[in-house]
Amino acid sequence: MEASGGGQGSDAGAVSAEYLAVIAHRLRTPLTAIMGFADLLEDVEDPATILEYVRIIRSNAETLNDMMTELLERPAAELPPTE
Repeated sequence: MEASGGGQGSDAGAVSAEYLAVIAHRLRTPLTAIMGFADLLEDVEDPATILEYVRIIRSNAETLNDMMTELLERPAAELPPTE
């Protein structure tokens, strides 16, 4: 049953769902790169290519860490409402 205030509960749910979808996409992007380049490392023998893949993995890991830190340090008041 909806609380008084019309469709506000539904709107809040939509905002929360959209927010989570955006966050999930932003987190998956560097994670996918990390996993992909880690898989590629298994078949590479060229030292220069290995170093490049490691650099890419490290960069994406730092990006992921920064996003997680930002997300976890964000005050609850800045987050969209939950249902």
